[in-house]
Amino acid sequence: IRHFHWANFGSKNGWRVREAFLSAVSKLDFTFKIFSVDNPIKYNCVFEMVFNHLIVEHRINKIVIDGKKPKWYGHKLKKVLRDKNISVKKIRTMDDESSPGLRLADALAGLFRSHADNPTEKTKKLVALFKNKITAQLIGGQNIQ
Repeated sequence: IRHFHWANFGSKNGWRVREAFLSAVSKLDFTFKIFSVDNPIKYNCVFEMVFNHLIVEHRINKIVIDGKKPKWYGHKLKKVLRDKNISVKKIRTMDDESSPGLRLADALAGLFRSHADNPTEKTKKLVALFKNKITAQLIGGQNIQ
């Protein structure tokens, strides 16, 4: 399917396309981590702590950040990587239109945010497809699940 953004589906795409896309990608071999807060700008002081919990791997090939993040976000991430002796040259910013990985991350973030804000049977069913792929989950001020 063509590039899409979870929040901007409009009348052309709707739940049928979301469900088809997420059902198909749920069969792929990958894992992911989730960090979700209501207002990330308000919580920028906790990002360093969160990155410490989420980035535990040492063999990282690259980190791709959606190009829409503020500069302090990248600075906090680089500090955590330096503290863990991981090269900060592995960080790339990209537009989600040019990165299938970011499109998948955006779709999963949209799904989990939508489910957290307004749980429905549709979101519950789709979230269940990915429960075994989550390796760490931080929601608000909670501990790692």
